[in-house]
Amino acid sequence: MSLSVPPPTLQDQPDLDADQVDALFARSVSPPQSVASGSVLSDAILREAPVAALVADRDGIIRLATHETERRFGWGAGELEGRSVTELIPEPLRPRHRARWPQFFESPRPLFFPASAGLAALCRGGEELPIALRLAPLHLEGQTYVIAVIEDVGEAQEGAAVARRQERVLLTFLNHSPAVVYLKDAAGNYILVNRRFLDIFGLTRDQVVGHSEEEVHPPEIAAAIRANDQKVIDGGNPVRFDETVEHVEGRRDYISVKFPMRDSAGKIWGLGGISTDITERNRAAQEVLELGNRLELILNSVGEGVYGLDLQGRVTFVNPAAASMIGWQIEDLLGKDQHSILHHTREDGLPFPHEECKIWATLKDGKQRSADDEVFWTKEGTSFPVAYDCSPLRTEGRVVGAVVTFRDLTREREREHARRELSAARAVQRRLYPASAPSVPGFDIAGTVFPAEEACGDYFDFVMQPDGTVAIAVGDVCGHGLGPALVMVEARAFLRAGLAPGRSPADVMDRMERQITPDLGPLFLTLLLGVLDPGTRSFSYAAAGHIAYHLPANGDPVRLESTAPIVGLLPEPDIELGPTVRLSPGDLLLIPTDGLEETMNGDGEQFGADRILRTTAEHRDRPAAEILERLNEAGRRFRGPAPQADDVTVVLVKMLS
Repeated sequence: MSLSVPPPTLQDQPDLDADQVDALFARSVSPPQSVASGSVLSDAILREAPVAALVADRDGIIRLATHETERRFGWGAGELEGRSVTELIPEPLRPRHRARWPQFFESPRPLFFPASAGLAALCRGGEELPIALRLAPLHLEGQTYVIAVIEDVGEAQEGAAVARRQERVLLTFLNHSPAVVYLKDAAGNYILVNRRFLDIFGLTRDQVVGHSEEEVHPPEIAAAIRANDQKVIDGGNPVRFDETVEHVEGRRDYISVKFPMRDSAGKIWGLGGISTDITERNRAAQEVLELGNRLELILNSVGEGVYGLDLQGRVTFVNPAAASMIGWQIEDLLGKDQHSILHHTREDGLPFPHEECKIWATLKDGKQRSADDEVFWTKEGTSFPVAYDCSPLRTEGRVVGAVVTFRDLTREREREHARRELSAARAVQRRLYPASAPSVPGFDIAGTVFPAEEACGDYFDFVMQPDGTVAIAVGDVCGHGLGPALVMVEARAFLRAGLAPGRSPADVMDRMERQITPDLGPLFLTLLLGVLDPGTRSFSYAAAGHIAYHLPANGDPVRLESTAPIVGLLPEPDIELGPTVRLSPGDLLLIPTDGLEETMNGDGEQFGADRILRTTAEHRDRPAAEILERLNEAGRRFRGPAPQADDVTVVLVKMLS
């Protein structure tokens, strides 16, 4: 066997932890005389030793090789003895071997060349094996030999390479983990941290490894972490903690799992930890909580009743509006069967079975349903009409309950009833208005009403009298709606009953007022009654709190003032005639109620009398009915999107040329 032996160095010292074989070669060997004489026993022991070893002389000739040496390097039994150790040395190392081999014999002493020395042995088939080598001098019969123990480190190096690869994989895994990973000794000093740890704290590895918590974290946080670590060390079991730390992104919340690290004897020498950032999760949970609180506030503030059901129809939640409408306390409803509490009987008093209930059907098939013709029952045993929507609650596509939203229709039914009554009153009232304007030679007469509601308190009327005169009435009962409309109908009846040829408007109004005043109550009425005489081209009138306008063809408008107090204001009023108006071709008589004049825009400004007169004058050449349309259109434009606040009535008399 031939070996490549580098020159001894300061590091070529015996291994202090050598095993028994190492100990055999840790000194120069001088065997007992009985072994040195070549006994069969010693020869057998050396050849059968389970190590690769050989003995060579000063000339490098192999004198003895163990069977393990021959097997390891591909030689047959006894084939190495007598050969040069050079045959076991790769070609590139042979020159160095030849130069350094004699050096060993000049100063023989035990030497050890570890795997890191880069030695290799050549197998018979040409394969090179990395080796570690131990040399020791053997003194025998005045001659010095070398004993060489050869260790094949190929498998060990491969194992070390695998271990290094596994270590690199582990470190790569740890460094790419989004969690914070660390290892500490029992004193609390960091031994290992991953890249995430360094990134979040903005530190280098040298600033962390070998340092304690107090050197890495602020005092308050370090004390809390140290206390948690000590619980793991003292308890000897893994523990999960909620921890808060301060790093470059501010305060963050973590779930930390810490576990003790033990040696082979079970003694705790440190701890490991994995900390996961749960800040966003905590914030999301807080947002969910706040959302739930907001939803609860919304449910508690809405006017509609809302309650939830499980699959058995039991109440799971209920808002205050729902509890108030059915007369129960919220806590008394929870867990109760909703159908047996508030949906058990139909409006006609007959039982309402579960299987016919739309809410129960939704719980069974998950389809949304609505109803507006059923009743719910209160705790006191009274019912009220409801409209409800029942929607299924789903989790991962599976129906887990339902939500019912309902409202009490009592007021809506009452309003609908009132609306129908108003609609009927409006239909009657419209029939009491003149079907058409009277046809009077030399005059164009028109009247119109624009009510603010279905029924109104404004009134106008045309009555042709036997003598050819035309009675014209315009009135306004305070307010609008059904009550004023009824007063208007009564006033119309009394006026028509009192009209007669030759009777003055003042007399007719006096008779009407004495009869209607007891029925007015808190209401009052403004009224103008005039008589147009086509023959004399004159207009005589009496007015109770009402005004009109005379717009001459040439000249400024003249205001026709009231001649008596508002109807219903005084028990026995004194009604007088106003001055007779003489009409000329092109003259206009305009008799409005106050609805148009008091129309307001978004700035709170009134349409006013000036706009009424100006608009009328601008269109005076048009037919009377068209002038009224232009007036109403001007009022709508002025009002804008706001709803009409009061009834609007206007009568116009135009004397033709």
